[in-house]
Amino acid sequence: IKSVKQGKVENKMPKDTDLHKCAYKGDKRNVKRLIETERMNPDEPGSNGRTPLQRACSAGKDEVVDYLLNHGADPNKADMSGRTALHYCAISGFKSSAEMLLNHGTEVNATTKSGATALHFASESTQLAFVEMLLSRPGVDRNLKDRDGKTALDFAKESKNKPLIKA
Repeated sequence: IKSVKQGKVENKMPKDTDLHKCAYKGDKRNVKRLIETERMNPDEPGSNGRTPLQRACSAGKDEVVDYLLNHGADPNKADMSGRTALHYCAISGFKSSAEMLLNHGTEVNATTKSGATALHFASESTQLAFVEMLLSRPGVDRNLKDRDGKTALDFAKESKNKPLIKA
């Protein structure tokens, strides 16, 4: 988001707050303080529209993920590219954080602006255990195609990971 002010272009992109930073570091004590004492919003968008929950998921900080989910964080909130917390877990293979998200109502087939699902990301990054976990969930659609017409299986084939293709 940009605006013009007196001939200058200002960047009004939100920045990460202390809550985002503490969530990413796994600093549950300060996350708790910021939410309970400072009344910070657990869904406050930061850099690239990412929420504290998305930051915690991208780093696999399970205790913080659990705390945020139990204190009002929306697991289906998307960043500027359409990625949800589940997408961030899938990219890095943080299965336990993903299971918490799914148990809190995360949409397993949520798509990014490019049409990718968590299953696409997990297949692309060859996260076999993560792919198997997603495929075991009710309602997962293994046939969804991204904007380029590729399914998760297409990504698995491109990775040449035979166990992943069999999953």
